[in-house]
This record gives sequence, C-alpha cells and structure tokens, in this order.
Amino acid sequence: MPKPPGNDPLSVIRLRTLVAFLGERGRHGWWDCSFLDNNGRRFLERPFPRTAFHAALRSACAAASAVHDAAIGRRGVFHLFRLPPEREAAMDLKLSQVPAEALLHLVGSADVSIAELRKLAAPDLSGSPGPIHIGTESQIGAPKSQAVLAAHYLLAFASGVRAYPYFASAAHG
Repeated sequence: MPKPPGNDPLSVIRLRTLVAFLGERGRHGWWDCSFLDNNGRRFLERPFPRTAFHAALRSACAAASAVHDAAIGRRGVFHLFRLPPEREAAMDLKLSQVPAEALLHLVGSADVSIAELRKLAAPDLSGSPGPIHIGTESQIGAPKSQAVLAAHYLLAFASGVRAYPYFASAAHG
C-alpha cells in the first residue's frame, strides 16, 4: 500500500513516541501506563522477545488514544494517536520496518524527550488546555501541522496542563 500524499510515517512515529513517553504515568501522567520506560519494556521482553519496544510503543499509543478520544470524541475528528485508517496502515507498516534502536534514544529520559520535542515544535505558538482544533484532515501529514502538534504538546507538558490537538474531517471542519 503506498503512503498517502504528504504523509511521512516516520516523522509521525517519532512524534508519537515522544508524546506517548512523556504522557505516561512516570512523567506527566496523562495516561495510566508505563510501557515505554525501562521496566515496561523489560516486562514486554518475555511475551515479545524480538519486538518488545514496538509492543511497548503500540501499547502506550493505545492508552494515549483512549485518553484523547475521551477528551475530544471519535466522530469526525483525528488526533496524533488515531489518524485516518490509510495513514494508520502506512504507519504500522513503517513501524514494523524501523529497528527499535532508531527510536530508543527518544525515550531515554524526560529531559531528552522534551529536548527532541522542542526540535520538532513550531516556534511562537500559544496554547490552551483541553481540545484544540488545529486543522482539517487534509492537513494531517503536512510538516507544518506536525510542528504545530509538537508545539501544543510541548507547551502543555511545560505548563502542567493537558492539551489535545485534533484535526476535523472535511465534513466537520
């Protein structure tokens, strides 16, 4: 399956990894899991010896998706952890091809993750807590949209609030 135009699955995977890790219980506590820290990954090594990190990331993203869905809703909206099905399929395929070592450095510590998130974030963006409409479905894969997503999460983590940036489908935009 070809990747959708304007969508870079690896950059979305990197952003998901950072936000999923930072939102876990041991850091900002947005979702009640800790799959991406050392203990969580070690726990998953037994049932998933070759793919423990990938299982950890998928699990943390599922927890993050549930929290986002509860805050935003599911009908007519998409967010970092629940994209349109064709984009999700492209990202799942890409994740299966990316060695864990290519992403592990992103979850070394909260400070490292924040620094990496800052590199991805759009400058000079003000944010607010709660659901934040940032564009339409057609803008999901655009580099500018990813920078805006990163900036909203960075601001939320820095200020101790929860933000849920989302895209509306064309019908709801």
